[in-house]
Amino acid sequence: GGEQHSAKLFEFLVERAATPYLGMLEKWLYQGVVDDPYSEFMVEEKPNRPYFDDSYWEKRFLTREAHIPAFLDREVASKVLTTGKYLTVLRECGESVELPARKLTYSSNGRVYAQITNEVYTAASAKVLALLTEQKNLMERLKSVKRYFLTDRGDWLVQFLDTAHEELSKETRFINKARLESLLSLAVVTSVSSSDEYRDDLTCELMPCSALDEVIKVISITGKSDSKDAAEDAGASLTGFEAFSLKYKVEWPLNIILHNGARTKYRWLFRHLFQYKLAERELSSAWASHQGSKAFIHQSCARLAFALDIALRARMMHFIQSVQHYLVMDVIENCWHTFLENMRAVKTVEEVLTIHNKFLDSCVTLFMVKDPQLLKILARTLSTCMKFARYVKSKTAALVLEDKDRGNAEGVPAPDVQRKTRLRYAQLASDIASGEKHRETVAKYEIDFDNKVYTLLEALRTYGKSGGDPHLLNLCSQLDFNKYYTDKERAKVDGESA
Repeated sequence: GGEQHSAKLFEFLVERAATPYLGMLEKWLYQGVVDDPYSEFMVEEKPNRPYFDDSYWEKRFLTREAHIPAFLDREVASKVLTTGKYLTVLRECGESVELPARKLTYSSNGRVYAQITNEVYTAASAKVLALLTEQKNLMERLKSVKRYFLTDRGDWLVQFLDTAHEELSKETRFINKARLESLLSLAVVTSVSSSDEYRDDLTCELMPCSALDEVIKVISITGKSDSKDAAEDAGASLTGFEAFSLKYKVEWPLNIILHNGARTKYRWLFRHLFQYKLAERELSSAWASHQGSKAFIHQSCARLAFALDIALRARMMHFIQSVQHYLVMDVIENCWHTFLENMRAVKTVEEVLTIHNKFLDSCVTLFMVKDPQLLKILARTLSTCMKFARYVKSKTAALVLEDKDRGNAEGVPAPDVQRKTRLRYAQLASDIASGEKHRETVAKYEIDFDNKVYTLLEALRTYGKSGGDPHLLNLCSQLDFNKYYTDKERAKVDGESA
């Protein structure tokens, strides 16, 4: 009898002692309010953090591990924290936070609290998810971000590069930021993206370091570099092409999903796509220069010399376009399709966060951004392509017809003048193309490019065979579709061994 009496007394004391705590738990679960004057509750509030801050969702409310009661296990405690956060989101957005409340009483059976928590968690989560997807148009926002940062519809980018080429060619310290933003806005509104209702939230920024340096220097996915001052010094000599990036304005509560870390990953992806687009543009310009020079070439030696230039440029263009195809079709579109399929089954905001972060992480990994070795090889190969394209344009610039040779308003030049003009330009083209220094330079670019592509192929094959994504092996097949690089390296090795 004494033991039974002691047990009842103990239970009575615990029940009374737990009443204040259960009152705080009830207020948090059903209203999302922390009423804890003596810092005893399991949830700690950081009231000075504004709701529009990107870290609001993660850092406004924290769990005090030592204050979690014994009748709540870790999984239930996590749901308790998330439920109150959901209600806070609703309240901050002016939505109703009234949920069917139940009076919490003490029970030694933890399953009672687990059941109550699950019910409230499900109801609160459904409300917040509806707020994001229906009222705040989450999916349309994500499609808008994809349209710009992942170049889903790239015509705006082509128009922007056409109009902003002069501005972006300058060093960052001489660039007129307001003019650059105006040109970006003009490019967007004159493209198919003009129908995007969120286009005004897109702006641009000039980063203090290159795309490669940003990824390598970043320690964590916070968007902050380890040495900001050093990066700013290095950024002083960057051109606009190297420093350009996009920026997207996101308001509460969408910044729960599109938080600073997510936007940083989008920026990484865009900056790398942008560099490939620049290289393609430079090579296309070199192609136009070559086309202009063909009309003046008659001698066989000149034709042969320029044929080597043209063949190398074509291989470089194939490399750039193959990598772009891999990044856009095999990576972005594939991951986006998986993301959309997973989004159809989501029931909580936490699931949306997980799925969206997984989408970005997959893209970052398959972009080879997380592998410094592969990233550096790609960046160096890209740099070789752009240098060669600029070299070709500098050499063929002299072959552009002057205005006096094109004719005038009265008509074209006389036949004898045309013939002399063609002979003069033909001799100039022959001198350029057959010059020993020119051929040596082109040969150096060819050796450098071929070696870098072969090194990249070997690195990709090793990475793919050691558990990397199989799509990387598909990229290898595209880059070396006719075994050109493999056979050339094998012939080189055989020649050295002989």
